[in-house]
Amino acid sequence: GYVGTNTELNLPESYNGQNYKIYKWAFNNCYNLTSITIPNSVASIGSYAFSGCSGLTSITIPDSVTIIDDRTFYDCSSLTSITIPDSVTSIGDCAFNGCTRLTSIDFKGTSKQWKAIRKAKKWKLGSCIRNVRCTNSIFGVLVWSSSLVFRVVIGSILGLELIVALIVLL
Repeated sequence: GYVGTNTELNLPESYNGQNYKIYKWAFNNCYNLTSITIPNSVASIGSYAFSGCSGLTSITIPDSVTIIDDRTFYDCSSLTSITIPDSVTSIGDCAFNGCTRLTSIDFKGTSKQWKAIRKAKKWKLGSCIRNVRCTNSIFGVLVWSSSLVFRVVIGSILGLELIVALIVLL
């Protein structure tokens, strides 16, 4: 994988004139990397591609990407913002594991399109993701809070979140 020390990277538009994928482990443990620009010629992002990039704070995935593989952003502990296009059809296991500052995902499609994405059973395991902002609504994912209450955002109307809290009785 990449062994440079740059803090910002702009990936090339093509490789030998062809579209390409970001292979697994490509940027593994690039601690200095704070931002990366992924061009529209990238079709998929492989397993562990950005794992351990603890300096990475935000990323916008281009419209050409269809697959976010297992543990792609594993241990990106500074990641606070991610934008996922409606072209994504699959999100792998633990894709955001260790992303302790990532509390929401911006999705450039509708809630119906988000629900249609094949998401591995543990896609958000080990992350702090609480909601997904779609073009037509905001909805939540089950998250434990410290007071033993599940907080679920079930939608939004005119920008106001509708929240359901389920109190856990022990």
